[in-house]
Amino acid sequence: MNVSFQMRDLIHHGPWRRLINTVPAQGSIHDDAPARELGFKGAFVPGSVVSSAAMPAVIESFGPAWLEGGWFDFTFVSPVYVSEDVREEACWHADSQWLELRVVTRDDRLCMSGRAGVGDRLPWEPGLDGSHDAENTFPELSLTFAFEPREFVIRLSDVLPMLEGSGDATPCYRETSPFGEPVAPPIRLMRLALDATRGYKLPIEGVKQPGMWAEHALAVKAPIRYDTPYTLCERVADKGRSGRTAYLVYEFRLIEPTGDDVAVGRHKVKWLATSS
Repeated sequence: MNVSFQMRDLIHHGPWRRLINTVPAQGSIHDDAPARELGFKGAFVPGSVVSSAAMPAVIESFGPAWLEGGWFDFTFVSPVYVSEDVREEACWHADSQWLELRVVTRDDRLCMSGRAGVGDRLPWEPGLDGSHDAENTFPELSLTFAFEPREFVIRLSDVLPMLEGSGDATPCYRETSPFGEPVAPPIRLMRLALDATRGYKLPIEGVKQPGMWAEHALAVKAPIRYDTPYTLCERVADKGRSGRTAYLVYEFRLIEPTGDDVAVGRHKVKWLATSS
């Protein structure tokens, strides 16, 4: 989604700032050498930091109520490099039911686009899963594959690098909130969901490493609290090809000790294909 904004349509635009590469992991797209081998000019800022940079517009527009009943879907269009300034922008969609969002550079290069809203909905279409050459993409990987559930807690110290790296100063993540104590930024779940897949050697062949995040989507059902035990359940939801890339879509659920869902989300990873 390449959203064309007019300045008069904007309801929010954040300050220009440099995002921080919080995970300059060797061998990943966040490392200069692998990124240049894929034809880019250098390492990417992580997708979780870019997504976090868009969230001030969401919370400003919908208020903290978004944290107990909001949704978003974001598509990464082009890299954010550590050497360039970016900002988030938002305008209301034509029917005013949701926001259209983007993160752009000073020369108006679109880095991320998306939308966000409130209400009980999934920001993806499960009926489309498996419809883009799934049978010939990573054929040894089943769409029924599930990862082992992972238990964890989120601490404020865990999210500070992401918040500071993105310039997200939303008070309810660090101070008091309408829910009493501070609450965790939902974007944190994307990194946790990615990390949960990394202990597995999946049968991914016919692509050029490293992979790149392509999309984030999330539906939040309740505030995510610090220092609270949660369980993350994750599975492969979709796979296929799009142009020169092959991709996997992972779906995850965040479950609280009562057994209720706190959030459900998806993240898409893509690779340049080496075969047709």
